[in-house]
Amino acid sequence: LLIGGPVILFGLLLERLGLVACVLLIVMLSAPAGRKFSWKRASINAIILAAITAALFVWGLGLRFPLWPVWLTRP
Repeated sequence: LLIGGPVILFGLLLERLGLVACVLLIVMLSAPAGRKFSWKRASINAIILAAITAALFVWGLGLRFPLWPVWLTRP
């Protein structure tokens, strides 16, 4: 449940929250499933993974994922 739930949420919320927020959310929700869990490590991991994901999929491969939540990008 701690692994599958965040993956389903990622798919459901990607269009609304954007790629960066979804990656942060999925990492923070999945982190307690590990044996050596700490909020500090999970936060650092989430930030690094969000940056790598954005760089790889949006800028590197040119995929059209929204980076930021819809309410931040609309005027």
